[in-house]
Amino acid sequence: MIHKIGIMIKISRSVTFVFPLRVVHCDYFSFSYWCCSINLVLIVIFTPCIVNPGPPNVQVNDVSKSDHLSVYYQNVQGMIPFSYLNDSHPMLDNTKLYEMHACVQNEQPDVIVLNETWLKPTILDSEIFPGNSYKIFRCDRSEATHPLDPDFPRKFRKNGGGIMIAIKSTLLITSKRIEINCKAEFLAVELEMLDKSKIIIATCYRVGTLGLKNCHQITNAINSLVGKKRIKKIFLIGDFNLRNVNWENNTSTNYIEQAFIEEFNQAGLIQCIKSSTHVRGNILDILLTNSDNYIDRLEILNDSTGLCKSDHYAIRFNLKMKIKRRKQHKVKTHNYKRANWDQLNIDLNNINWNQLIEGQEPDIAWQIFKSTLFNLIEKHIPKITIKTNSQPPWFDSECFEKCREKRGCTRNLRDLNA
Repeated sequence: MIHKIGIMIKISRSVTFVFPLRVVHCDYFSFSYWCCSINLVLIVIFTPCIVNPGPPNVQVNDVSKSDHLSVYYQNVQGMIPFSYLNDSHPMLDNTKLYEMHACVQNEQPDVIVLNETWLKPTILDSEIFPGNSYKIFRCDRSEATHPLDPDFPRKFRKNGGGIMIAIKSTLLITSKRIEINCKAEFLAVELEMLDKSKIIIATCYRVGTLGLKNCHQITNAINSLVGKKRIKKIFLIGDFNLRNVNWENNTSTNYIEQAFIEEFNQAGLIQCIKSSTHVRGNILDILLTNSDNYIDRLEILNDSTGLCKSDHYAIRFNLKMKIKRRKQHKVKTHNYKRANWDQLNIDLNNINWNQLIEGQEPDIAWQIFKSTLFNLIEKHIPKITIKTNSQPPWFDSECFEKCREKRGCTRNLRDLNA
């Protein structure tokens, strides 16, 4: 069989490219091969990312040293709207998500710990922190982590709960999840520094209505962490709902809460939170550690400076230890807000594309078209220098300022009501 093979590309109503390739004598299989080859050429032409993938990944060898690891914690009271709590495929609460992104962009915490995320397995990690800016460890509520308590069957809540620990990707450390057989919402992550020293950051969300069985599950998990020989430093933070405890003398009128206190003491853990963490004046979120001398600048953020709107205050503190981070590399990018779109369109319309690329080979025609377009982009769109942080591309300075303005209004409203 003899076939004349060519490519016709129609860019607009008035511009059509016809690229004759060659006349070939082929059988059926050769003809199929040529069809596949033509399809590949078309994909390359219409997919610039293949031949123009953008700037290569920069190998950043420079590192910055620090003498602390910053930790940010909050019970966020759900990252999905309450009305979607029973849905198997819920949507995220965009208001809370944007507030959290604004806070993270401003504070740049190394570790983020969240309680009551309300997340479902259908929600991806990349939806929470886009761009791989954080390595995420999650424990969403399930029958395994929140089984029915036969002593309190009416207090069971199938949905809600959920906990998360996020480790910043620029940290030069190794992080991995510690597998614990625990029928409670309990999550622990091991962090190994460059000097091979290790610490544990863990979190737990306890429903306050659960009984002694849940208490024993949690305390057994804590004891398993304390019993690890190679890891000496443990930092456990979470909402334990121990509302009746007097942390000045470590006593409670509730027998379950008293059982928790005794287990904490036997494990050698010290509770570091001494002021209210809830809008109603209770200490519900606690920080337990066997190395309290490593905790520095512990703050309860009760002035609307938390990760997002919640009835729990955010908690911020540093861990005194030497770590290394990859430096943020500066790159140049186009500032599309200052682009001269009108003149760019005029210049594009004034180009005689037929005369420019008529009769050219496909690869040459593509290079001419691409270079012409890119030259006009360089001419009419200025460039700016930015740091290569991994914030979402839509979260620009204008969005950040609006989030800060909203936080200020919320703070003023709270002061006015007070």
